[in-house]
Amino acid sequence: MGNLTRRPAWPVALDVAAALAPILALWRTAAVALVVAALLAIALLRRLILRENPRMQRLVLLDAAAAVFLLSRLLSGCVGFYSANSQAALLPAWTAVGLYIAVRLATRPHRQIIWTISLVWLAVYAVLALLTLLQFNLLQIMLDLVGFRQPIHFKYLFQPFGFYINGWATLFLFLLPAPLYCFYFHHQRWLQIAAFCAAVAFLAVVLISFSRGLYLALALLLLLTCTGLCISHSELRRSRIRRSGLLLAALALLAIPIREPAAATLSFFRTVSQVRSASGRVRIWAESRHMLRENPLVGVGAGNFALCYPLYRSAACEAAFVSRAFNSYVQIACEGGAVAIAAFGALVAAFLRAIRCRLQHRENELERAAVWLWFSATAALLAREICYTDLFAFDALVLHVFVVLAWAAAEEGDARGI
Repeated sequence: MGNLTRRPAWPVALDVAAALAPILALWRTAAVALVVAALLAIALLRRLILRENPRMQRLVLLDAAAAVFLLSRLLSGCVGFYSANSQAALLPAWTAVGLYIAVRLATRPHRQIIWTISLVWLAVYAVLALLTLLQFNLLQIMLDLVGFRQPIHFKYLFQPFGFYINGWATLFLFLLPAPLYCFYFHHQRWLQIAAFCAAVAFLAVVLISFSRGLYLALALLLLLTCTGLCISHSELRRSRIRRSGLLLAALALLAIPIREPAAATLSFFRTVSQVRSASGRVRIWAESRHMLRENPLVGVGAGNFALCYPLYRSAACEAAFVSRAFNSYVQIACEGGAVAIAAFGALVAAFLRAIRCRLQHRENELERAAVWLWFSATAALLAREICYTDLFAFDALVLHVFVVLAWAAAEEGDARGI
């Protein structure tokens, strides 16, 4: 991970608070909103008192994109089909952008924020991953006792800590760079071993989701990560190749005990349920066009897809209720219209620009590798959202994403010398 320089207590405490805030959202978004408000107030007060580096008061493109994203959600909430749903959907957006601003104000002068946050996320989620795997083993034992051998048929009964396994595993997929940071770059052997064990636990949680979309997203993340780190010109290239091989070998070993359900997951259209799942998604996406066609500018309002979909589906549709579009981009379009599409596109484009700026203007290879890891995780998440809607159904995931966006914005500003 590189050697951490000595830092005052205040910045470290604010970094840790920023890392813990999204974790609180696993239990209650309203509670984390209060934490974010307090963190934002402290950050503003600290900035006013210390007046650190006035150059860092200037905005970067990602700041403007985050503000536009929030404004688009506010607009869709004001003109939505049912305001109560829209108001409930606005709380995660308010909280996410508030956390983004707090991280930008509190930690921007300290480039190593991502190391501190990664260590916190590694420690907390390693424990949660192990508990998740323990719960899965208990579920398997219970299924074996009643004569069922395939956990894939009962995965929707598996809800660790009250969350569906698909969304829970998506969170671990996005946070995989946290243990990978320490595994690839930290100089202390004990932390490398701990990080490797945590990474294996994260991978195991993704595997037991038995989700085709998650499997493909994981393959993309590992492909980008291993390729980007191993082809870089460095004296550490050989060491990184060995560690990447060790990680892939561990993934292969993890797949052995669940090879049958995992193979069934990757078969795509072998079973009746797989065919129905794919055809159902395609039908929902096709029928969602009617919703967008009649509400092209601002959509039906944030949080109103489930309420409005029955009005636009075909009479031949057998589904009694559809809670989401199973595609974040379709849901963005239906709930927010052209305004939301433009705002979300601007946010993604600004993030990619910040990543490019960070990679081009830094000589420190370890810092560039850190940026590449989080870019790989974000690319995998965006690919995952083609067939699911975790960004709308899982508040904690949104908050984690905006912490990474805030770090990318800070790094962009540093790289450009603002």
